[in-house]
Amino acid sequence: GATGSLSDSCVQSGITWLNNDFRAVSGTKGGNGVDTRIQFVLATTDANGASTTGIVRHDNEAWFNQESGYSTLWDQAWDNTKYLNVFTKNTGTSLGWATLAANAGANTDGVTVSYRAYGNCATNTQYNQGATLTHEVGHYFG
Repeated sequence: GATGSLSDSCVQSGITWLNNDFRAVSGTKGGNGVDTRIQFVLATTDANGASTTGIVRHDNEAWFNQESGYSTLWDQAWDNTKYLNVFTKNTGTSLGWATLAANAGANTDGVTVSYRAYGNCATNTQYNQGATLTHEVGHYFG
């Protein structure tokens, strides 16, 4: 279904905010931070070696609305030694969550963000400046 489907430009806005924060870009909300020298990009090659936009959409209402187990989510993940898997979905009252650094390497490595709080296109105007993804990726790195 269309609920929760983010446009390509919305997905890219999340990556832009993430880079602004992690690279401490002057004039942005992350400008007062420390440049981590980590640069995020959407994948250009998928897990099978084919060209990709780095954006994969899955139409699974039960998973999207948290009515099915997380194995459905992780079945869709790409090799977490090569990719940082970021999922957007209905997260209920939470803005998101991430695998903690202590669990690095687990087949459940990744970040989940509410589709309502992702990028500058978030429908929740309190959380429409990309900080949720930055926050969760911060947990991911520990």
